[in-house]
Amino acid sequence: TLKSDHLLSNSNDVIYDHIEDVAVIHQECRRMNKMVEDLLFLAKRDSGVVDIHVTDFQTDVLAKDLQQLYNEFFMMADKDLIIEVPYIGLVSGDFEKIKQVCMIIIDNALGFTKEGDYVKCSIELKGNRVHVTISNNGEPLEAKEIPLIFNRFYKSDNSRNRDEEKGGNGLGLSIAQEIMHLHQSKIRAQTVDGVTQFTFSLHKGGQKNNK
Repeated sequence: TLKSDHLLSNSNDVIYDHIEDVAVIHQECRRMNKMVEDLLFLAKRDSGVVDIHVTDFQTDVLAKDLQQLYNEFFMMADKDLIIEVPYIGLVSGDFEKIKQVCMIIIDNALGFTKEGDYVKCSIELKGNRVHVTISNNGEPLEAKEIPLIFNRFYKSDNSRNRDEEKGGNGLGLSIAQEIMHLHQSKIRAQTVDGVTQFTFSLHKGGQKNNK
């Protein structure tokens, strides 16, 4: 508010003269818009009005979308994005919402990694289930936090400053979990040898009655 008031008091200036202030206001507007969208989703979910549109889609299409979304960002951050698709085939789910889950976990991982670290997404088939595992070798998730991280508005002590800087609101993982509930599945989190892993699974595509 103070920055916008300052801009209004200097209405004869051009944007370039206050580009940093404009950038801050833009970032804050995006953060607030994201929070409103997240709260609206959770309110609809609580009311039972959120639905999913299950179709069969190719795992490599999901991998390609994620690669295109994040490649440049990872390069700029000097971090490695590794996407492995041992299973290239059909999976059953709501494509956009499953992509949203992956993005939430990847965004979360980005906040806990530093230059030179990696985030890896692996899609593999185990039986009739397609398992998606997103891992990172950044700051490890503590065992005591695992039962809490999917709670709404939960922020670990280590993540509070990071979330404040990057506009996090503590809703992402809870939304990801709700989306998986709609798919009759859930996300599991664990730390193995200092590597944090988030895993969820979906039915293999091309099968009848696979919801």
